[in-house]
Parts: sequence; C-alpha cells; structure tokens
Amino acid sequence: MEPGQATAGVPAEFTGFYPWPDLTTVPIRDAAPCQWALMWRTAAESPLIRAFAQAATDVRNAAEHPE
Repeated sequence: MEPGQATAGVPAEFTGFYPWPDLTTVPIRDAAPCQWALMWRTAAESPLIRAFAQAATDVRNAAEHPE
C-alpha cells in the first residue's frame, strides 16, 4: 500500500452504494454474511425517526415473509 491509501472490510452491498471510479473491491468469498442494524441516539429520537424505523421494519418483514 502507498501512503494515502487504505483498506477496509465492507459488505458486498457497499459497491452499489459507493460506485467511485477509483475504488477497487476484492470479494472475500468465505466471509460470514454481514448484518445491518438501524441505530440512533436516544436523545435525538423523534416522531420522524420512529416513522423511519417502522418503515424499515415493514420493508424487512415484507422481504422475509412475502405474501
């Protein structure tokens, strides 16, 4: 590695969210699946945050249990 470069372990979805032209990814085929979690500071909780968390839960549940 050269000065000013970095390495990081990131989930496979990372490349879809950050398609930078100078970013190189190398898959680690035997890595365990990554789990995501929605988090926020409790001091900053608001009706908008609660609504977003509920929407995220609804989307997850719909994906796990399609009708």
